[in-house]
Amino acid sequence: MIFKKDITQDETLQAYADRQLHVFAGAVTHYPTGHAMFLMAAMQPFQGGKEIVLSGKVSDPVLQSMIAAVQQVHIPGASIIVHWEGEEGESLRSLLPHVADKKAIQGRATAYLCQHFACRKPIITLEALRESLSNLKFLSQ
Repeated sequence: MIFKKDITQDETLQAYADRQLHVFAGAVTHYPTGHAMFLMAAMQPFQGGKEIVLSGKVSDPVLQSMIAAVQQVHIPGASIIVHWEGEEGESLRSLLPHVADKKAIQGRATAYLCQHFACRKPIITLEALRESLSNLKFLSQ
């Protein structure tokens, strides 16, 4: 719920997340190592929202390579969003209006590395994306 709230910016989901934390608190307290993913989700509000938005055309091989590069890196607490250009991305833009301005630049596959809803300079090459992913400081702030 916490991740969904961060992505959709729907504050009503926070109440559900708070209830989940309350319900599971006893079990987590007695056996924390058995609830690692739950604890990671509980820490999410304190770490800030992290997103990688990849924009471009469905058929773009560079975009497909960017998706593969992001999938090969462990990025705790980050949401990876693929924003298709054109009609393919309409439903995503209606659900997540904040990705509408994260477009492919000059028709080229583009990556946006964001934290706390502020994004770094757009990345338009696979090599630059790989370099940025190898230096994940933007995610530890």
